[in-house]
Amino acid sequence: MLERKYLPSSEQSAAVVYQIIVGSLEHIHVKFCKRIVTAINMLISDPTLAAPEESVSYKPSAKLTLAEERIEEQMNDPAADSDKVIADILRAATMRYDSIKYDDRDKTEHLLDILTNHEKIDGFDIELTQKVIKYITVDYGKITIELVNGKKLPIKGA
Repeated sequence: MLERKYLPSSEQSAAVVYQIIVGSLEHIHVKFCKRIVTAINMLISDPTLAAPEESVSYKPSAKLTLAEERIEEQMNDPAADSDKVIADILRAATMRYDSIKYDDRDKTEHLLDILTNHEKIDGFDIELTQKVIKYITVDYGKITIELVNGKKLPIKGA
C-alpha cells in the first residue's frame, strides 16, 4: 500500500518557490556588484588600464570605396540619371556614417583624474560607477564594462 505524504498547499508552494527565486536573485545581484567593485578598484589601483590603446582612424570598407568610385563615374557622365546619382550619394553617405566609430577618448583625462584621486571602495558606489562606466554588458555570464572613454574591459569572475 502506498504511503500518503503531506503536500503543501499551492499557496505555500508558491511562497517557497518565491523565496528560493528571491534568494537566488539576491545572490546573483551581490556577486554582480562585487565584480563591478573589483573592476573599479582594479582601475583605481592602475588607472593606466583606462587609457585607450590605439588611436581611432577611419578606413572605408571596400564596398564603400566601390560605391564612391561608381558615384565619381556617374558625376563625370553627362547622361547619368541625376535621381540615381543622388540616391547613390545618400546611400554611400549612410554607409560612411554607419562605419565611423565614435571617439570618446577626450573623456580619458577626466576619467583618469577621477580614478587617481579616489580611494578604493569597499562596497558598490553608484555615483562612482556612473562617472566611470558607460555600459555593462552581460553575455552568457561574461561581463564586459565599457568605460566613459570607450575603452572596453572584460571582468574576471569572482
